[in-house]
Amino acid sequence: GLLSTLALSRLLRVVVVCSLSALLSRSYSVWLYTCGTLSVTALLFAIVHKPWKRPLRSQQWVGAGGYGTVLLFNVLLWVSCVGVVGPVKTLLALDYCEVLLLEATRLLRLKTFSSSGFGGLVAYLFGLLLLIVAPDETSFTSTWRVIGMLFLASLSSVLRKLSYTHFLAMFKTKLPGMAGGTKKEGKVLFSLGIAVAAALSFIPAFLQLFSPPSGQVWAQALWCTVTSAVFLFTLDYYVESTVRMTLPALPVVTTARLATLGGLLLYHWYWAAEFVSVLSV
Repeated sequence: GLLSTLALSRLLRVVVVCSLSALLSRSYSVWLYTCGTLSVTALLFAIVHKPWKRPLRSQQWVGAGGYGTVLLFNVLLWVSCVGVVGPVKTLLALDYCEVLLLEATRLLRLKTFSSSGFGGLVAYLFGLLLLIVAPDETSFTSTWRVIGMLFLASLSSVLRKLSYTHFLAMFKTKLPGMAGGTKKEGKVLFSLGIAVAAALSFIPAFLQLFSPPSGQVWAQALWCTVTSAVFLFTLDYYVESTVRMTLPALPVVTTARLATLGGLLLYHWYWAAEFVSVLSV
């Protein structure tokens, strides 16, 4: 049941990312998309978790601000990769990339692999091998620039993972009126981090409105913004957090990667032309 839910969420993720790529190909602003999606996501998390009901100490606000800044940096690089490299290469290269890099670091330091690291390593390397035969989706032909974009986005994913662990320590003292310990504290940190990231992106996004895209793009942008907030950030977060705390990491990583690969194959070879034509109307 849980693995099926995870697979479904990854398939929805593929659809949303491919529609985002179609939007960005029409010169839609990365800042506008990022600000809109983070704002809707912050609203959804605020409705669920009601962080204003839990007074925070100054140290916890610092943690939320730090994590929100790193999160914004990571989202901007990830969205830029979707627009520049394309959805196939982005998903194959960046999904669970922090698992590979963190486990590679652990290998160098401890000379040993954990089972979760081994599973992540195998799944990730399999995805990288598929990059060799993945279709070229963009006119961004410089191989080294593509590699550089993916490398920076990978490092930002690792930094986001490490910063989440670091700033969560500032929430370790159970918040007033909160039951559930670290699980609840992590969701409050993520909620506040999303809100901080949305706030930081507002001014750059507002400046982009002085050179707005054509009117036909707005309907497509609204679709991408809402579906990204609901499926890519909110649903994906809850499914991942639930599954990872319930099941061993190896089947989780394997199922997620296989679902992503299957979704990309279905999208690219059977659905892409029809779906993109509908979104472009």
